Amino acid sequence: MGPLDPGSRLTSEKIGSQQLDKVFTLKVRTDICASNPLRASSSLAPQLLRPRSALAPIMNVTEDASSSRVPLLLPEVGCGKRVGGRAGRIVGGEEAMPGEFPWLVSIRRHHKHICGGTLISSRIVLTAAHCFCRGSSVMTTEYLHVAAGEHNLNPSGDKSYTTVSRISRLILHPLYDCSKHVHDIALIVMPDALPWSGRVLPACLPSHEGASSFTNHKAIVAGWGWTDESTYTGSRSDILKKVTLEVIGIETCRSWYRSMGKKIKITDSQMCAGVEQGGKDACWADSGGPLMVEGFSRSDDDDSLLVVGVVSTGIGCARPKLPGLYTRISDYMPWISQTISQVSSK
Repeated sequence: MGPLDPGSRLTSEKIGSQQLDKVFTLKVRTDICASNPLRASSSLAPQLLRPRSALAPIMNVTEDASSSRVPLLLPEVGCGKRVGGRAGRIVGGEEAMPGEFPWLVSIRRHHKHICGGTLISSRIVLTAAHCFCRGSSVMTTEYLHVAAGEHNLNPSGDKSYTTVSRISRLILHPLYDCSKHVHDIALIVMPDALPWSGRVLPACLPSHEGASSFTNHKAIVAGWGWTDESTYTGSRSDILKKVTLEVIGIETCRSWYRSMGKKIKITDSQMCAGVEQGGKDACWADSGGPLMVEGFSRSDDDDSLLVVGVVSTGIGCARPKLPGLYTRISDYMPWISQTISQVSSK
C-alpha cells in the first residue's frame, strides 16, 4: 500500500505523543492446512449485498487490494487467549461464555450497539469501515463509544467487567468508499489505554504468510447481531452469541454465488465463510466483528484463536450457497501496521 493520505477518511482529535501498542501477529502453521446464527431465510430480504451493521446502506463489490509481508510481533500480555478450552468447541449457534472472546468489543452510537470490533492493542480496535457510513458520508466520532469486557448488552446486565471509552480518531481504509464494498476495514483509536484483564485482552492477527491458509478450516464468528435476517420477525441478541462455520475457498464461493444467480464480484481480498446448506451465519449488527480460527499456533496444546476476517456483508443471512463475505485481514496487515506507526508518531 502507499502512504496513508492524512486527509483521507480521518475524523480526529489529536492523539498526542503517547506510544501505541504494537499489533499482535502470529505466523501460522501451514502443516495442518489443506452474530449470531440464523434459523431460516426470508424470501422478502433484498437480493443485493447488504452490510451487516445496524446502520449501513446496500453496497456493491468492486476491486481488489494487494499487500506485502509483515514481520512477527510477539506480545508481552499474550494474545488470542479465551476462557475455556477445546472442550467448549461449538457445534451450532449458542451463547458464548462470559469472557470467551475478550478482544470482542461493542461499538456504540448514542449508546446503542451498531457493530462489533476486535481489540488489537490497548488503544486500537479493528472493525469494518461501513459501520461508520451514513449514506455517502462518514460519521464523526462525537457520539461513538467502544465497550470492552461486555457479555450482556442489556443495561440491567452485569457491568462489573465493562470498560467504556470514547473514540478519539476513526481511520477508514483510504481506498474505501461508502457507496462501494471493497476495502471494508477501519481502525478506531481510543484516547487512553484500556487495562488488560481476564475479560479484556488483545486478539492475535495473521501475518501475510497466512493469507491462503484457512480454506476448509472451521471458523467461529461471534456477535450481538440479529437472530433472523428479517428485522420484523427476528431481534438483536443482548447476549453474545457464537456459531461455527467453515471457511469456503474463494473459487468455490464464487461458483456458489453464480449457481444461485448472483452476479457479485468477490475479490481475493475477501473471505467466504458459512455452510453449503445455509442456516448458520453472521447477520445485521454483527458487522465489524471477528472471524476466528484455532489450531494455527506453534503449540499443539494451545487453543488460542487467530482473528483472520472482519464481518462485512452478504446476501440476506444464512442462505444456502450464499456464505457471508469477510474482509481478509492478512491482505491488510501492511496498512494496519503502517497506520498504527503513523498514529504513534504524532
